[in-house]
Amino acid sequence: MVKQSGQKNMEVQFVNLKAVNVNDDNLVRDGEPIPINVKELGTADIFPQSVQHSPNGHVIAICSDDEYVLMRAQTFKNQGFGTGLDFVWSSGGDYAIRDTFSVKVFKGNNNQMSLQIKPDFAVEGLFGGPVLGVKSSEFIIFYDWESAKVIRRIDISPKKVYWNDSATFIALATAEEYYILSFKKEVLNDLSGGDPEDGFEESFDLAFELRDSVTSAIWINDCFFFTNNNGKLGYSVGGKTFPLATTDNRKFIIG
Repeated sequence: MVKQSGQKNMEVQFVNLKAVNVNDDNLVRDGEPIPINVKELGTADIFPQSVQHSPNGHVIAICSDDEYVLMRAQTFKNQGFGTGLDFVWSSGGDYAIRDTFSVKVFKGNNNQMSLQIKPDFAVEGLFGGPVLGVKSSEFIIFYDWESAKVIRRIDISPKKVYWNDSATFIALATAEEYYILSFKKEVLNDLSGGDPEDGFEESFDLAFELRDSVTSAIWINDCFFFTNNNGKLGYSVGGKTFPLATTDNRKFIIG
């Protein structure tokens, strides 16, 4: 991703990282901040706690503690709004919100609710991607976006979830470790079987488990780059972790 949006108080700002000439030695120096041009898109009607781009980058979701507003990325025109304790995008541009007692899925093209999930457990968070992640304090359940059918229950309660671009690998990060699992997305083509509570056992396979406190991360192909609480920048591939750099301050990966 080369475009980033953020917020400063009530103002929403936009940065085009593609415009940064990383080959200019006078501009980009090792360990030094990179000067960037910030464009102000406009002022939000709610106090932003997070800003999330839709997968195609055309829409921005501005979220507060219990509300969200959808804005066009280029014109900053209102596309929709609603209430919710969590907001996540699907890979196809639909989105889901969590309210007090249920999870609701909306179509991205018309903002109409397409289905509602009422779990029999207390929902503590949502995660977007090719399947919808709904977590409790003890486990996470992945649902199909179209049918709400259970794809798989995994007995881990992650703080963060990261998918690679091809949706073949997922990282589930807890406070002290992270798990890399492979995902067989072909399962989504035929949902006629599966256990109603545990889903399809073959949909996810544990590739490896590593101990580290992931604070931010990004996939590049099948390589998982991350930062941790101690200022380390490293990457994992093939079940092994390799250090890239250690900094005095905590750093975060954006992208």
